[in-house]
Amino acid sequence: MGKEEKIKTKEEIVYTFELVPDVENAPRRIYVNGAFIHHSNFDFTINFYEFIPPLEHEVKRLDYDETGKVNIIVPVVARIGMNFDLVPRLIRALEENYKRYLDEQKKLGEKQNASNTRK
Repeated sequence: MGKEEKIKTKEEIVYTFELVPDVENAPRRIYVNGAFIHHSNFDFTINFYEFIPPLEHEVKRLDYDETGKVNIIVPVVARIGMNFDLVPRLIRALEENYKRYLDEQKKLGEKQNASNTRK
């Protein structure tokens, strides 16, 4: 059920731990479609946001400035700070999961194409 990960520390001691869901205190799942990433001398910060473009009838009611631009405020829905050591592991995990996702989508497409050619 959980995700097991092994981490080597500078002392070469391997710690193994398992991530398990805390059902009682589980944070709600937040949907995002964008992120701003920046760093300081101390850590990386990822600000996640969900931007929903205004509908056509809403665009007509927006306040345009003298240059014809509209400033739409998009709230940050989650802000995550992380130490530098986590960044390469996060990148690897995202790449691995994205590759698996693409492979699954490719297989689904091949199955759909095969079923369409049989008809």
